[in-house]
Amino acid sequence: MSVDSKLPGATEPKVETTEKLVTTKVGDEGTTSLGIHGFVPKSDARVELMGGLDLLRAHSHRLTGKPHWMETMLTDMMVSMVRVHDIHHEDRLREMEDAIGRMRSNVVFSSTGWFSPVNEPSRDWDFFRALVRQVERNSWRVYNENEKKERYKEMAQMLNRLSDYAFLTSMWHAQQT
Repeated sequence: MSVDSKLPGATEPKVETTEKLVTTKVGDEGTTSLGIHGFVPKSDARVELMGGLDLLRAHSHRLTGKPHWMETMLTDMMVSMVRVHDIHHEDRLREMEDAIGRMRSNVVFSSTGWFSPVNEPSRDWDFFRALVRQVERNSWRVYNENEKKERYKEMAQMLNRLSDYAFLTSMWHAQQT
Protein backbone atom coordinates (compact mmCIF):
# COMPACT_ATOMS: atom_id res chain seq x y z
CA MET A 1 0.00 0.00 0.00
CA SER A 2 1.53 3.29 -1.04
CA VAL A 3 1.18 6.43 1.00
CA ASP A 4 -1.07 9.05 -0.56
CA SER A 5 0.61 12.42 -0.12
CA LYS A 6 -2.81 14.08 -0.37
CA LEU A 7 -4.07 12.48 2.83
CA PRO A 8 -5.44 14.96 5.35
CA GLY A 9 -2.72 15.96 7.77
CA ALA A 10 0.13 14.95 5.44
CA THR A 11 2.17 18.00 6.38
CA GLU A 12 4.84 18.45 8.99
CA PRO A 13 3.12 18.77 12.36
CA LYS A 14 3.34 21.90 14.46
CA VAL A 15 3.92 20.92 18.05
CA GLU A 16 2.16 22.95 20.72
CA THR A 17 3.51 22.48 24.22
CA THR A 18 2.55 23.58 27.68
CA GLU A 19 3.71 22.23 31.00
CA LYS A 20 1.11 19.46 30.94
CA LEU A 21 0.27 18.94 27.27
CA VAL A 22 2.03 17.97 24.05
CA THR A 23 -0.11 17.81 20.93
CA THR A 24 0.46 17.83 17.19
CA LYS A 25 -3.22 17.66 16.14
CA VAL A 26 -2.08 15.72 13.04
CA GLY A 27 -4.23 12.73 14.06
CA ASP A 28 -7.37 14.83 14.19
CA GLU A 29 -7.95 14.11 10.51
CA GLY A 30 -7.54 10.34 10.82
CA THR A 31 -3.89 10.03 9.78
CA THR A 32 -0.69 9.31 11.60
CA SER A 33 2.99 9.19 10.73
CA LEU A 34 4.77 5.89 10.23
CA GLY A 35 8.19 7.47 9.82
CA ILE A 36 9.78 6.24 6.59
CA HIS A 37 6.33 5.32 5.25
CA GLY A 38 5.00 8.88 5.59
CA PHE A 39 1.47 9.61 6.71
CA VAL A 40 -1.04 6.78 6.54
CA PRO A 41 -4.69 6.43 7.53
CA LYS A 42 -5.13 5.35 11.15
CA SER A 43 -7.09 2.39 9.76
CA ASP A 44 -3.93 1.08 8.04
CA ALA A 45 -3.04 -2.45 9.19
CA ARG A 46 0.49 -1.28 10.02
CA VAL A 47 -0.89 1.21 12.55
CA GLU A 48 -2.88 -1.59 14.18
CA LEU A 49 0.25 -3.76 14.26
CA MET A 50 2.24 -0.93 15.84
CA GLY A 51 -0.45 -0.51 18.50
CA GLY A 52 -0.42 -4.24 19.18
CA LEU A 53 3.35 -4.28 19.58
CA ASP A 54 3.13 -1.31 21.94
CA LEU A 55 0.47 -3.10 24.02
CA LEU A 56 2.66 -6.22 24.21
CA ARG A 57 5.70 -4.14 25.19
CA ALA A 58 3.81 -2.44 28.00
CA HIS A 59 2.31 -5.71 29.20
CA SER A 60 5.68 -7.50 29.09
CA HIS A 61 7.11 -4.92 31.47
CA ARG A 62 4.12 -5.37 33.78
CA LEU A 63 4.66 -9.16 33.77
CA THR A 64 8.35 -9.05 34.57
CA GLY A 65 8.46 -5.89 36.69
CA LYS A 66 11.75 -4.84 35.14
CA PRO A 67 13.40 -4.39 31.74
CA HIS A 68 13.42 -7.76 30.02
CA TRP A 69 14.55 -9.21 26.68
CA MET A 70 10.88 -9.29 25.57
CA GLU A 71 10.53 -5.54 26.01
CA THR A 72 13.74 -4.89 24.04
CA MET A 73 12.65 -7.22 21.22
CA LEU A 74 9.19 -5.63 20.96
CA THR A 75 10.70 -2.12 21.00
CA ASP A 76 13.05 -3.14 18.17
CA MET A 77 10.06 -4.38 16.16
CA MET A 78 8.26 -1.07 16.67
CA VAL A 79 11.33 0.94 15.63
CA SER A 80 11.73 -1.21 12.50
CA MET A 81 8.23 -0.21 11.43
CA VAL A 82 9.02 3.53 11.30
CA ARG A 83 12.60 3.51 10.07
CA VAL A 84 15.12 1.14 8.57
CA HIS A 85 16.24 -0.85 11.59
CA ASP A 86 17.58 -4.38 11.94
CA ILE A 87 15.50 -6.43 14.39
CA HIS A 88 18.28 -9.05 14.69
CA HIS A 89 15.84 -11.76 13.65
CA GLU A 90 18.20 -14.74 13.77
CA ASP A 91 19.75 -13.73 17.10
CA ARG A 92 16.34 -13.08 18.65
CA LEU A 93 14.94 -16.41 17.42
CA ARG A 94 17.94 -18.23 18.90
CA GLU A 95 17.55 -16.39 22.23
CA MET A 96 13.85 -17.24 22.37
CA GLU A 97 14.41 -20.87 21.44
CA ASP A 98 17.00 -21.10 24.25
CA ALA A 99 14.53 -19.54 26.70
CA ILE A 100 11.79 -21.90 25.50
CA GLY A 101 14.13 -24.87 25.97
CA ARG A 102 14.94 -23.83 29.52
CA MET A 103 11.28 -23.26 30.33
CA ARG A 104 10.21 -26.55 28.71
CA SER A 105 12.59 -28.48 30.97
CA ASN A 106 10.81 -27.00 34.00
CA VAL A 107 7.23 -27.78 32.93
CA VAL A 108 5.37 -31.05 33.38
CA PHE A 109 3.04 -31.64 30.43
CA SER A 110 -0.38 -33.17 30.94
CA SER A 111 -1.63 -35.97 28.72
CA THR A 112 -3.77 -33.46 26.79
CA GLY A 113 -0.98 -30.88 26.52
CA TRP A 114 -3.35 -28.24 27.85
CA PHE A 115 -3.92 -26.77 31.31
CA SER A 116 -6.08 -24.29 33.15
CA PRO A 117 -4.43 -21.12 34.45
CA VAL A 118 -5.11 -21.48 38.17
CA ASN A 119 -3.36 -18.51 39.75
CA GLU A 120 -2.84 -14.86 38.93
CA PRO A 121 0.62 -15.19 37.33
CA SER A 122 -0.51 -18.07 35.11
CA ARG A 123 -3.64 -16.12 34.08
CA ASP A 124 -1.54 -13.01 33.34
CA TRP A 125 0.87 -14.99 31.15
CA ASP A 126 -2.04 -16.77 29.42
CA PHE A 127 -3.64 -13.39 28.68
CA PHE A 128 -0.29 -12.15 27.32
CA ARG A 129 -0.06 -15.28 25.12
CA ALA A 130 -3.50 -14.54 23.66
CA LEU A 131 -2.47 -10.94 22.93
CA VAL A 132 0.74 -12.14 21.26
CA ARG A 133 -1.25 -14.50 19.01
CA GLN A 134 -3.53 -11.64 17.98
CA VAL A 135 -0.58 -9.40 17.12
CA GLU A 136 1.08 -12.30 15.28
CA ARG A 137 -2.02 -12.65 13.08
CA ASN A 138 -1.90 -8.90 12.40
CA SER A 139 1.76 -9.15 11.41
CA TRP A 140 0.93 -11.87 8.86
CA ARG A 141 -1.86 -9.65 7.50
CA VAL A 142 0.57 -6.72 7.15
CA TYR A 143 3.10 -9.06 5.49
CA ASN A 144 0.50 -10.16 2.93
CA GLU A 145 -0.76 -6.62 2.30
CA ASN A 146 2.69 -4.98 1.98
CA GLU A 147 4.47 -6.73 -0.87
CA LYS A 148 5.53 -9.55 1.45
CA LYS A 149 8.28 -7.47 3.03
CA GLU A 150 10.61 -9.79 4.89
CA ARG A 151 10.67 -7.76 8.12
CA TYR A 152 6.95 -8.45 8.69
CA LYS A 153 7.50 -12.18 8.19
CA GLU A 154 10.40 -12.03 10.66
CA MET A 155 8.16 -10.24 13.17
CA ALA A 156 5.50 -12.93 12.78
CA GLN A 157 8.07 -15.67 13.39
CA MET A 158 9.41 -13.91 16.47
CA LEU A 159 5.89 -13.37 17.81
CA ASN A 160 5.15 -17.05 17.26
CA ARG A 161 8.13 -17.96 19.47
CA LEU A 162 7.10 -15.36 22.04
CA SER A 163 3.66 -16.98 22.21
CA ASP A 164 5.30 -20.37 22.84
CA TYR A 165 7.39 -18.82 25.61
CA ALA A 166 4.31 -17.19 27.18
CA PHE A 167 2.39 -20.49 27.03
CA LEU A 168 5.18 -22.37 28.79
CA THR A 169 5.62 -19.60 31.36
CA SER A 170 1.89 -19.69 32.10
CA MET A 171 2.05 -23.48 32.51
CA TRP A 172 5.04 -23.19 34.82
CA HIS A 173 3.26 -20.64 37.02
CA ALA A 174 0.14 -22.84 37.12
CA GLN A 175 2.26 -25.73 38.39
CA GLN A 176 3.74 -23.66 41.21
CA THR A 177 0.55 -23.83 43.29
